[in-house]
Amino acid sequence: MQVEVGGLLITCMANLVLGLIVGSRNWKSRTNLSFVFLCVSIAAWSAGIAIFTAQTTSSGSILFYINEYYLAALGIAFSLSVFTSVWSSNGRFNRSMWLSIATMTTWLLAIAIDPHFIVQTVQFIGQFRHVTFNILGQTIYSLVFLIFFLLSIGQLLIYRLSVTGNQKRVTSTIVLGIFIAGTIGIVCNLVLPWFGQYGIVWVGPQFTLIFAALIGYLIIRHRLFDLRLVLARSVTYLLLLVTLGIAYGA
Repeated sequence: MQVEVGGLLITCMANLVLGLIVGSRNWKSRTNLSFVFLCVSIAAWSAGIAIFTAQTTSSGSILFYINEYYLAALGIAFSLSVFTSVWSSNGRFNRSMWLSIATMTTWLLAIAIDPHFIVQTVQFIGQFRHVTFNILGQTIYSLVFLIFFLLSIGQLLIYRLSVTGNQKRVTSTIVLGIFIAGTIGIVCNLVLPWFGQYGIVWVGPQFTLIFAALIGYLIIRHRLFDLRLVLARSVTYLLLLVTLGIAYGA
């Protein structure tokens, strides 16, 4: 369990560092800013699962942490939608941003009013965790997450058809990273929990390091986010070392 928690915390820190560096390059850039929100959401998701994984007994705060990482995961879907929208429209916000903000606000209000809207109870049976869902809330949550995730992929694929050369290669790499990390996350953290399998929820966040490593590659190879070369190399080497460390520890 210490390895899992350690890996999640490293994932959290790696995404925070990446987001901070990209944001500090140009806080006024909508593309950079939307990517920062994506990194922060991934970090919050990883941290919430780390705390949940570290728990050995049920307590009053366990429901708070599980709701936190469910909301953070939804934040990933929303911020991803905004990022892909801004990326594919050359830095302009469009309807997806306002739709994401409105939907996220609605979910925050729903959780504030009823903390059991998604998860009803969490029971610890030895080393296993048994989570009882609110079927209606979990169904709506799953559909909303999948819709925003698929819309994000769709926006990038449509944009990819309209560009050529370097921009097309960069967009293809971003799609690849999102697809790999997103698919593993959906399986481990959305599909399997539906069937009572909570043992590998810690796996999903760590696959976001593949996405981070690909972003690092794009920073060095294609000057993504207009980062300077020396800084870009530092970021990428850090991300690659973290990825190797997670793989070795697992």
